[in-house]
Amino acid sequence: MPPHHLLLLLCLWPASSRCDSFLVKGPAILAQEEGLKAAADGRYSEAVEKLRRALKGAPESTAGEQQHVATVRNALGGALNSLGRYSEAAPLFETALATFQRAAAAGTGDEARAAQSEAAVVMNNLGSVRAETGRRAEARALYEGAMSLFDEAAGGGGGGSGGGGDDDDDDGAAGGGGRRDPRQADAINNLADLSHSEGSLGEAERLYKSALELRQSALGEDHPSVAGSVNNLAVLLMDQRRAAEALPLLRRAAKLAKAQLGKEHPHYATTLNNLAAGRGPHVEAAGGRAGAGGESGACHAWGRGPSQHPGWEPRRLGGLVLPSPPARAPSHP
Repeated sequence: MPPHHLLLLLCLWPASSRCDSFLVKGPAILAQEEGLKAAADGRYSEAVEKLRRALKGAPESTAGEQQHVATVRNALGGALNSLGRYSEAAPLFETALATFQRAAAAGTGDEARAAQSEAAVVMNNLGSVRAETGRRAEARALYEGAMSLFDEAAGGGGGGSGGGGDDDDDDGAAGGGGRRDPRQADAINNLADLSHSEGSLGEAERLYKSALELRQSALGEDHPSVAGSVNNLAVLLMDQRRAAEALPLLRRAAKLAKAQLGKEHPHYATTLNNLAAGRGPHVEAAGGRAGAGGESGACHAWGRGPSQHPGWEPRRLGGLVLPSPPARAPSHP
């Protein structure tokens, strides 16, 4: 085996601890890590290649191995979904979801709650495939199911921001228990997308703001996920011809995407196109002032690089997420 296929990763422990072992990472584990990184960077075709390699021959004898493989399947499904290859993504999500649901049913305590959270992540992602293929009723059921699973995993009893109840969880806690998983914001965002597409703009605005609030409180105001929420809320405001409110959000989304994702990421291109749209016909139609405040220079400075979304149609950023890095990853080569 060529030397570059092996990586010796020394254990890093606090100064008070001793490390007497090391982990050997074989090609499958390296392919997984490289694939996850490629997906996070928006290099989806590369991610598909790497993650398929990681899945090839991966053992699934134990429950831990099965959940590890489900994590990779979900990531591969996410990359395929981002490429518009929905028929390939759906069965990967379905298989991964079944794995985490079995683990949640068989487990107890923290193990069961962790599996519930991962099932919620995959259920949300499967919902995004259903929405993209026009199966909106199924998508809504999956998003709402993901919301319920997140609440159960956090120790709550429902009443989260995706339902019709009181939205009194400003402190980021679940309905009656622990802290909310920030990934729940992706299900809230996707429910908002459905409402937006169906013309329920008041409901969509409430949900977009709820997703934004959760992401900011849990992840910080500069997290890349926050850029997605800011962008989506701005697009809704643009559709309502509320240009004076939308433009500051569009600028913030583009600035965040550039800083946190980089100029080559497709989400950055989306925010740039949206900013251009907000400064053009949409602003004029609303009686706004394109270029107010000396922002035209900033717009030009950010305007380089090809976009995966040509034209000036404002675009939302979908709430598709990867599971948490698997804590139970086996150390086989």
